[in-house]
Order: sequence, then structure tokens, then C-alpha cells
Amino acid sequence: MGGLGTVRVLREFEDAGLSTIQITMPIFKGLCAYLSTLIDHGWDISEGDFDLFIFWYPEFIRLKTAGRHLDLLYHEWFYNHRAARGPGPRMILDRLVLNQIKIENPYTFLYTEACITAIAQTSSELPARPVPKACQTQIPPNTEAKALPAVPRMRSLDELCLSALEQPWYSEKGVRDYIGVRDKQELLCWLRQD
Repeated sequence: MGGLGTVRVLREFEDAGLSTIQITMPIFKGLCAYLSTLIDHGWDISEGDFDLFIFWYPEFIRLKTAGRHLDLLYHEWFYNHRAARGPGPRMILDRLVLNQIKIENPYTFLYTEACITAIAQTSSELPARPVPKACQTQIPPNTEAKALPAVPRMRSLDELCLSALEQPWYSEKGVRDYIGVRDKQELLCWLRQD
């Protein structure tokens, strides 16, 4: 479950007309992580459209499951859809609220960023961030240095989003296992290397 701030923000969305059947807590946290990571990678979106990014996701999924062959990733579909409808009012989400949700759900955000960064390395859509290398402090005596394993690639950001949303990372161990580091020290070292 998300922190109290995350729960409060989701309730604000529910009060504004977003059904919990359409957006569960894990999906909400994943969408916030998806949006935050896209912004960190330089995706151009105004704060006034943050709420729409959450509100329109169920419509995108409905169109995909209804057999519409959407070849666009969610953020591409959103950008095209938003351009057709014009700007939306800013109601709930802004950068500060998004950062608070990130603080309360660090592993969901870390997992989502790692996956999107891996996808960005093979795509011209997002600027790629460097893949972290092993720290010198990680070298056991009498062994060679090894780079940390690369994050597995997924087919699309939508699959990433659904995967991250279905199984959010609530534990440091889950993130460490996914990234392939042995302990907290290696995880902190991996995170510092951007």
C-alpha cells in the first residue's frame, strides 16, 4: 500500500471522478512513476496536464482491449490526444505532489525508472542515461571487477507500466534482486552512478 500522501492523492482523484475499479493503488503508483520518469528524461508536459495523464489511462486501456490496434505507447497516445483536446485544468498533481509520492514509494519508482531507462537505450524516443558500472568497493579480494547486470529489456513502455503496476516493489530486496546487486551498499552505489 502507498503512504498516506499517496492514498490521499488517489482519493482526490476518486472524488474528481476516477473510478477505483479502473485505477487501483498499484496502477496509480505506477502511472505516477511512469510520469515522473518521463519528465526526468526530458519529456515535455506541463503541470496542468499531470492530472489528465492519470485520468486518461483507463480510456487508453479500454481502446487497446476493445481491439483498436494502437501502435502508440501510452505517453505518445496521451500527447496526441491532449493536443486534440487542449489544455486541462490543474487540479491535484504537481511536481511537489509527484515527488512526495516518489518518496513514499521509492521501489516502484526505482523499478519503473530502471525499466524505462533500459528501453530508452534502444529507442530514440527518450534520451538514454548511462548504465551504472560496479563500484570499486564492490570488488571482492582476488577477483576481477564486474559490471552490474543490465536491466532486462521489455517490449514496450505499456508492458513496463502494466508489469510495474501489477507487481509494485515494496521492498529493497525486490529491487536488489531485480537489478542484480547483493546488498544495500551495492544498491546505494548503483543508485549514485548516473
